[in-house]
Amino acid sequence: MVDHGYSKLKINKKFSELKAYLVPIDKKTFKDTTELDFLGEPFTSVCMLDFKKAGMLEYFGPAVTAIEVFFSQGYDDQGEPSDEYVGQFIVYFEQPKTIEAEIEFKKKLADFYEAPNLTNNADGTLMMHYWYNESTVLNVYFGYDKAGKKNGVYRAIYSANGG
Repeated sequence: MVDHGYSKLKINKKFSELKAYLVPIDKKTFKDTTELDFLGEPFTSVCMLDFKKAGMLEYFGPAVTAIEVFFSQGYDDQGEPSDEYVGQFIVYFEQPKTIEAEIEFKKKLADFYEAPNLTNNADGTLMMHYWYNESTVLNVYFGYDKAGKKNGVYRAIYSANGG
């Protein structure tokens, strides 16, 4: 089952808890510009995570290439703004080098998170695996964007689940 996140990153973790690993970025340095639409609502800021400093060099085998962390505004019991918290993060990683390595990677994901749900493209190729529970949704894309267009980007998107 999805455990709210991966390694040091967890959905709802406070900005202050991750501050030592965060590097501010602007819209020009986004790894995936399709995520730009989320700034402002529901996310108030985005940072890159220094994954080397955080000791997060691999993602179930493949090497991590970047991690973007999106924050939402937190509020205290009186409705006043408080510390921002993680609303979504994206782990970008290298494509497994061989078919065997990709099979092993997918097996590690399934062993850790349980059997995934699958989404295929219109041509039948595997676009992504996904998992969800009451707090977190995880989508792992295998070289496709959210619309199913091949882009060569391998990434895992962890998002807060409202349901």
